Amino acid sequence: MTLERIVWSLALLVVAVAAFFGGQQIGFARGQESRAAAAQEFFARRGAQNGAPPGDALIQPVGPGGLAGQNVAGVVARVDGNRIVVTTPDSATVTVELANDAIVRRQVETQISDIKPGERIVAFGTRNGEMFQARSVQLGGQRTGR
Repeated sequence: MTLERIVWSLALLVVAVAAFFGGQQIGFARGQESRAAAAQEFFARRGAQNGAPPGDALIQPVGPGGLAGQNVAGVVARVDGNRIVVTTPDSATVTVELANDAIVRRQVETQISDIKPGERIVAFGTRNGEMFQARSVQLGGQRTGR
């Protein structure tokens, strides 16, 4: 009788361990789905196409322009009319030209005249040769004095 109890106890322990790890895997998968949905909604509200981060901009920094895909981020060097000259984190210079209906934000909508040299920006739009055509610009961060 003791051997039978040991076998049943081990079988119960194996089932409990399997259920525990199976539940963890299911929970992890659902968490990943929730994070993906939240990220999609976050980027969709900020003008990304199909709710995805444009070119995985927050993940893959590359070349002149500062971010992969169709975004530019960096420090404002100067503002000239509807153009903003930006120095990217890799020290490249990119000219951002705002579309006529572009949105400029600093937590609330603002105007291009409110952009000052030294401010950090992220521009969302598309590259057109050497020019970057922005649909919207997000202002933020501290001035660096550069």
